[in-house]
Order: sequence, then C-alpha cells, then structure tokens
Amino acid sequence: DEFNYHVKRRVRYAQGITIEAPQLFPVREASAAVQCQALVILGTHCVGFFDAIGMHGSERFAAAASFLPQDRLEVAEIEDGSVNVITTHPEEWVSIVAPFVDSYS
Repeated sequence: DEFNYHVKRRVRYAQGITIEAPQLFPVREASAAVQCQALVILGTHCVGFFDAIGMHGSERFAAAASFLPQDRLEVAEIEDGSVNVITTHPEEWVSIVAPFVDSYS
C-alpha cells in the first residue's frame, strides 16, 4: 500500500489530488451539513471485529451515525459484512441501497 501510494503520488499531485490524514477530516461538521436523506450500512462482522480488538466498533459507528441529521437517517446492517460490504456482499448491498434510492427519487 505504501509503495502504491508513493508510485502514484506524482500523478495525483499533477491532477491536484491530495490525500489528507483521516483523523484531520472534519467529520462532525461535514455530517451536520448533510441536507438529504442518509443511509448508513454496517457490516456486522466489521463492527464485531472492532469490538473484539478493543476499538469499540459498536460505539464508534453509532457515534458517527449520530452526527448525521437523525430525522433523515436510515441505518441498515449486512449480516457477516466486512468494512468493505459493497465488494464482499454486493447483492445484499444493492438490496438495501436500491429501495433507499428509489424511495427518494
């Protein structure tokens, strides 16, 4: 990963793309500015894994979701889903996302 980061750096910089440290991103402010419906999809395996290694996944994911406007928030879970549920569980992801999008279009 670090090798790829360095190899592609010149291309990113030439296109004006920078990568900031995730801990510096103003997630609370950005989340509070959301003006539309929001959908949070959690993979249960991911949440459980972060809980098991002491990173308090359940609490952190709930806290992150709480930053979004609660009156326009839907939360869904994908059983045994990882942090990358769109890749590992595409059918389940689509079965959640498609109706969500359809209901607001």
